[in-house]
Amino acid sequence: MRCEWYHLDMERPGGVNERPPTNTEKLLESWKTGPVILASGSRLKLENLRALGIPQATSTSVPEEVEERVFEAVEGRTMHMHEMVAAMVARNKVDYVIAQGVPNDALVCAFDTVVMETTGSLEKKRRRYLQKPESMEKAKENLTKYFSNLIEGKLWKDEVTADLIETAERMGKPEALESLLSVGYPQELIHITTGMAVRAPGKGEEVDMIPSTIRLKPNALYALASLPPLERRIRVSEIVDKTLSAMDENERWRAVTTGIDYSDPRIKDLLGLEEAKVFAEMDDTEVGVVQGMPQQAFDRYLKALAREAAEGN
Repeated sequence: MRCEWYHLDMERPGGVNERPPTNTEKLLESWKTGPVILASGSRLKLENLRALGIPQATSTSVPEEVEERVFEAVEGRTMHMHEMVAAMVARNKVDYVIAQGVPNDALVCAFDTVVMETTGSLEKKRRRYLQKPESMEKAKENLTKYFSNLIEGKLWKDEVTADLIETAERMGKPEALESLLSVGYPQELIHITTGMAVRAPGKGEEVDMIPSTIRLKPNALYALASLPPLERRIRVSEIVDKTLSAMDENERWRAVTTGIDYSDPRIKDLLGLEEAKVFAEMDDTEVGVVQGMPQQAFDRYLKALAREAAEGN
């Protein structure tokens, strides 16, 4: 199992300086033109996979209990493993499809996304993994609770931060503490984790697992923290209705985690979303990560796997 990011840019043959394809390129092309199986019944993910130049890709549905087993296994754990949960789900789906019997020369892949909700104090945190809603009513209920908890978390952390800064000022070390707080005590964020799992052709039961995470600041929700509780609840309800209304075309809310696509410009505007980076020099996260199907990252990883396989032969 690998949990690494590979960055590899390879020029395709063609143009004025045409050259013969490398062994890596030939192997990658054979993978892309051979049998490719998506371990999911998602039409959107299959379309995205085909858009990568894999028109013959097929999909196979995986029982819900395969995914549920992962959430049962991680429920109640306190260690910081949330960045791996979506990748673990994707891995289980690939394992399931392989166990059902697939050609050894098939490339098998899966992609999954979860949103983590954190509640409680620093000493008594509770984590819950939000998934696709079962109904519009459930989507409204879950989002209302989720958005309200984000605001409550901000209020609590603002109070803790103010107390710590006041203490630091009395001790004469405000600058050092403020720097620490900017990383160690961020406001409540929307944590979206995406996982990929890949079984390369000829690899039997060997599956690679690749996690990624994006953290978003819902600034429009933060702005509600100063409102009286009743007015805040009304505004949260209005935002929930608007976000789900934006997702109601062809019941799109059914197909995305928590019922809303955080990469949609309308959702980004309604929630005032801004990427929260741990380090200022971090690159912007690829849009595909938020959508649950990171096309560019998947394509890069296939190239890296092909290079590794070609060099090993």
